[in-house]
Amino acid sequence: MIPNDEPFSTGAPDWLLTYGDLMSLLLTFFVMLASMSELKSAHRVVQAVEAMNSQFGPEREERSGAVRLRGAKIDAPLGTDPLVKGVRTGRHVMIGGMVVFDESSAVLNDVEVEKLKLITDQFVGKAQKIEIRGHTTKRPLPDDSPYADHWELAYARCREVQRLLEADGIEPGRTRMSVAASNEPTYTGDDPLRRRENSRVEVFLLNEFNSDYENAAAADGDDPR
Repeated sequence: MIPNDEPFSTGAPDWLLTYGDLMSLLLTFFVMLASMSELKSAHRVVQAVEAMNSQFGPEREERSGAVRLRGAKIDAPLGTDPLVKGVRTGRHVMIGGMVVFDESSAVLNDVEVEKLKLITDQFVGKAQKIEIRGHTTKRPLPDDSPYADHWELAYARCREVQRLLEADGIEPGRTRMSVAASNEPTYTGDDPLRRRENSRVEVFLLNEFNSDYENAAAADGDDPR
């Protein structure tokens, strides 16, 4: 019997709705734990962690799909803010950044060296390979340049960045170099500060692992070392 002073209700009580939400969250949590237990290889675990980190970890910025590295803040001139960008069409880069060189130089100044260390901190302890991609401006090299052309300058910049990465604890076998020279400028206007960004090296984490190549070499009967 329902007391006369209490209104009749056909809906579920409020506590039952809260309890249902809690059970749904617990079920989702246990499903995620079960899925993680099925990851048999170390690099698959890293992939799963990176996927979750890409959604919940880095601080995103809306412009151009950029992602700012946590803690990567340093007083530096224009163009040295370590933003992670989609550096090429069709590639979405979540971890990495770029350092900027003087226009005809392959040596980083102290500010850029410190910025590279911040970027390197994002790579240490991970299993993925790292790509180092060198760029230059389109302006002719000085007559006394030690480099024959922009390709040699861009390669020298890659080698300098690779040397610094290894000095900060990155294993040599994790790095890969590519050179675009003056063919991929980020800015083509007249602002000299913005134009500095064309003299850059991009460093970013790939969705590839050394173990992928070692397994392929083993399958072919080659020594992966």
